Amino acid sequence: MSVNVRNLFMRLSMAASLFCGGILSNADEKNQTGVFFSDFSSENIAIPDFKFDKKKWRVNDGKFESIDGAGGTAHFGFGEQNWQDYDVEFQIKRIAIAPDAKDQHFSIFVRSSKNEMANSLRFYCRGEGLHFIETLAGKEGRNSLAGRIPKAMPLGADAPWTSFRISVQGQNAKAYVDNQLLGEVPDILLQCGSVVIFTYNIDIQIKELKVTVNKLASKIQTVNQSRNILRNSSFEQCTLDKLPDYWGCIHWGISAPYWVIHYSEWVKCYGVDNTVAFDGKQSMRIENPFDKADHSGLTLRSCCMGTKAKKKYTLSAYMKSQPEGMEVSFNKKKLKLTGEWKRYTTEFVNTGASSYADMMDVFPLGKGTFWIDAIQMEEGTELSDYARGMFENKALMTQEGNQEKVISEVPVLEPLKINEDITLNGRLDNPIWEKAPTVTLGTVNGAPTTQKTEAKICYSPSGIYIGIKCMDEKAGSAKSKYLKRDDFVWNDPSIELFLDPNLTRNYYYHLAFNQKGTQYDSMCGDVSWNGQWKVATSTAPDGKSWTAELFLPFGELGINRGTGDLWGLNICRYDAANKEACCWSPTYGGYHTPERFGQIKIDRELFGSYCFDSDAPALNMASGNDYALSMKISNNSEKAGDFVLHAALTDKAGNDIGRFEKTINAKNGETIPVEFPVQSQISSGEKYLLSMNLLSKDGKTLCYSKNATVATPPLLGMIPKFDIYTSESEIPVRLQVGLGDKSIGSAKVELTVHGQGGKKFMESEVRNLSRTTDASLQLKELPSGNYQLTAFLIDDNGKLLAATQKPFRKLPSKPHEVKIDHFERITLVDGKPFMPLGFAWEGPLTEEIFEYLAKNGCNAVSVFPNTIKDMKGMLAAMDNAQKFGIKFKISFNAKDKAESEKWINAGKDHPALLGWDIFDEQFTGAWGKNNYALIKQRCEELKELDPYHPVLINENQYGLSYLKTMNLDFPGDIVSIDYYAWTPSGNFQVTSDYMRIMEAMGKADGRPSWIYLLGAGYAFWASRDYTPAEHDFSAYTSIINGGSGIFYFASHPKSESSWNRIKRILKELNELTPVIASVEDAPKVQCSAPSIQTLVKKLDGMTYVITVNSSKDPVDARFAIPGLKASEVKVMFEDRELKTSAETFEDKFEGFQRHVYVIKE
Repeated sequence: MSVNVRNLFMRLSMAASLFCGGILSNADEKNQTGVFFSDFSSENIAIPDFKFDKKKWRVNDGKFESIDGAGGTAHFGFGEQNWQDYDVEFQIKRIAIAPDAKDQHFSIFVRSSKNEMANSLRFYCRGEGLHFIETLAGKEGRNSLAGRIPKAMPLGADAPWTSFRISVQGQNAKAYVDNQLLGEVPDILLQCGSVVIFTYNIDIQIKELKVTVNKLASKIQTVNQSRNILRNSSFEQCTLDKLPDYWGCIHWGISAPYWVIHYSEWVKCYGVDNTVAFDGKQSMRIENPFDKADHSGLTLRSCCMGTKAKKKYTLSAYMKSQPEGMEVSFNKKKLKLTGEWKRYTTEFVNTGASSYADMMDVFPLGKGTFWIDAIQMEEGTELSDYARGMFENKALMTQEGNQEKVISEVPVLEPLKINEDITLNGRLDNPIWEKAPTVTLGTVNGAPTTQKTEAKICYSPSGIYIGIKCMDEKAGSAKSKYLKRDDFVWNDPSIELFLDPNLTRNYYYHLAFNQKGTQYDSMCGDVSWNGQWKVATSTAPDGKSWTAELFLPFGELGINRGTGDLWGLNICRYDAANKEACCWSPTYGGYHTPERFGQIKIDRELFGSYCFDSDAPALNMASGNDYALSMKISNNSEKAGDFVLHAALTDKAGNDIGRFEKTINAKNGETIPVEFPVQSQISSGEKYLLSMNLLSKDGKTLCYSKNATVATPPLLGMIPKFDIYTSESEIPVRLQVGLGDKSIGSAKVELTVHGQGGKKFMESEVRNLSRTTDASLQLKELPSGNYQLTAFLIDDNGKLLAATQKPFRKLPSKPHEVKIDHFERITLVDGKPFMPLGFAWEGPLTEEIFEYLAKNGCNAVSVFPNTIKDMKGMLAAMDNAQKFGIKFKISFNAKDKAESEKWINAGKDHPALLGWDIFDEQFTGAWGKNNYALIKQRCEELKELDPYHPVLINENQYGLSYLKTMNLDFPGDIVSIDYYAWTPSGNFQVTSDYMRIMEAMGKADGRPSWIYLLGAGYAFWASRDYTPAEHDFSAYTSIINGGSGIFYFASHPKSESSWNRIKRILKELNELTPVIASVEDAPKVQCSAPSIQTLVKKLDGMTYVITVNSSKDPVDARFAIPGLKASEVKVMFEDRELKTSAETFEDKFEGFQRHVYVIKE
């Protein structure tokens, strides 16, 4: 999986820059630096050392495509071994995949030597994942997920192009897709080498390949190989506390009851000792206080090492003990240690039986303290001198001239503020330009350019003006090839502008035009966006320069109350005559580097006139087959009065569906519903593109502009609050009606309940409908049994428009019921909202363990049959859990139906039971994929056996992606996954994306989402626990994005700082559970920083804003709440308050930090 993901990562990064254009070839033929570009118009490809097999690849009408029928592998390569800092950009589409292929992906390799991929940084794309792998001398180092592609790449010749860009600068590699940063790989060891693009069981097309080479290595990089395959073999790297990365105890977490209860003692007995070392500055110290072996909490076990199955290895380590003669087990070999450092050896063979066979361990056999250092695992039977592993010591990489340039500082400018608008003619002859500040462009590395380029910037209450003068000896004879909107105008003499109004350093507008004034624009990589900006160009009479004037209206830029006064901006030029790339703020790579954009300061008092928003655009049925386009316009600005709304609707082919205009009157803080009748034919289920512009009454000022995708919703949807009803007196029902504003008011919904045999038991009529309407049916006299609830949508003429049906059960009430509330999407225990917060536990569960967990904020555990051994053990553990208010979720494999029924019958009446988890990670393998129907059926069968508790399955991220890709419903009552984000290289930030997928999967019928988060690392492929900040982010992003249950896998964390943070999180989320479960209408909150995720809830007159920073970098954020009247905002859990001003408040976030704000009305 990791190999494919890495390939995708590289591909993404390369393509993003190219797609948005910018720089053509200004190659220095001698030194091979500069910009190289190929449009594949011929086989004469202008990329250095471009090589390909003509049996596998061909140039075809401006595209470079593979032709091997999607079977097997194909690759092409280019570049020199001494390429060091560079960007690779291109556009790509997937054409076909091999029939019955179990795997297909494409990759990008950055290699240290030609014709050898043993030394490489590889990015590969498989499915929705972008992965990276770092390999040295054929030994795999980091291997992990870099990011999730926001939009899955479709398949076929007519599929849209996806842009990728890979940027390798210094010790960092970044991957971009469609101009958005997807992932970053820090501290890369390989920093020079050529490029290979590789495919496996897939045909692809590539176009517009661009390579920007900024720096060459003075010496070809070589790798001094180490025989030692271990990582952190001398325990020098400790990210958390005194625990060495890549080393842990017997399994995920600590599960031995003694060491869990006496965790503070374990911390003293297990960790590095920086006063004793054989190699480096510290060694690993383990103290056993007992006169017996400890093959659990005091075991030192490696993470997976990468040994080959059935191969012989020699394992060695230096050890000593106190007292002398202490016995230890060294990979099953019994040793008696001396009081001085001595090297011990033994044979190691990976049996290939499981992942455990790829780990070595050492543990005490009796009382005493021992130290271990300089561990070595080497292939073969010969013992060599100790050397640190390939990925431990950067001194093993020999490379000269690799001093990374400090690139954190960017230029800042305060443009001229003017009170009048400028009429554009392209000549820069308005006197205002003389007063505007001037900036001079340099090369992408900040050096002087061959021909001078100057830019001037000013702004009025309407928008931003930029004037540019380009010196060019050949301006009079220059030709512009691209003359259509959104063509690749940057290949002509051209200017490109990059504007980031909210200083996100990620989401930005890209505007480009050539000397003829042909325009290109995109918003966050979306080329379908056509902004209403204007440009005029002019060539000087002497033919030695050309000039341009540009205007960008504020109303195009998504300004809100959170927009600050500092905006990101870069102004770039392609000097075609000298094939030179220029920019105001040096990017040290491609133009699409938003963290390197300069900054301009704008008076934010002007923004108050542009704070409008729109919501809920939809195509609803008006009557018969007629539809209405509806939306809501919110006026959060300082203006009030009449505005003119223009809207246009097109289909996916670009055909006009309708153009609309309406004058609306909106007061400050008011939201106005708007509806337009649509005369054209609308196809149910199709998606359409809506573009809207809100103008001032006189039509001179663009106040707001937005593009959105709209679809026709189902005419009628229905969600009952529960699946089973016991002591309730009514059936609450939530209706979703897809009618237009005019017809919805006269329509009605008839609700009926039928039992077996079609007997009608009750009916009710619902009027005064809205898009979402809550109704209810009385339950008092309904006998126990299975029923069908049916809803009929009827218009004012009595015509049936739609119907939908849901089953439910009426059962006798029982103590300790656990139900799913489909309105609040949360579990209810005995009628109260319950958010499970606890651990997946893999060790014995004693009464003391439950007491300890409860004391530290845990309210639930997830256990497996091998933990509780038998049904008697299950009931004993549940008795202990009940004593301390902990709920019990039991996980087993329900392939054997009869055995599953035994477990359920034994435990279904226990008061501690939370639910049944009957399959784990089945859709990652062939059995689950081939037995989807059986898994769904087993969920239904076992739910029938115990209808009083949820029945669910659990998947990982790969199984979740499979179900999404195959458009299959997630089986069971709850959408539940575990996300394996191995630290440090795993992209745990993608937790947000997976939670959003889960939320969407359960939305139609109101199912909750539960997630397992990494609680204990230092095992398998996780080199360590999460840091405290990483824990904050993973937990709070899960809740913000729809989660209502968290389990940490597995057992007790090893890191003390990690454990302390988890305890804090559990207690905070327990306190927030009633808030998270609330369905009261809450106000909208706008935030100036896109990296800040927010969840807004309202409960008992208090507004709660739950936030977390999704970036590792600190950020300042401004929050705007229209109508906010409170003078202070309380920061929950932090004992501080913030002042408000003009309906806003501001705060600072460290990387991955969470804040919870409470506002009293």
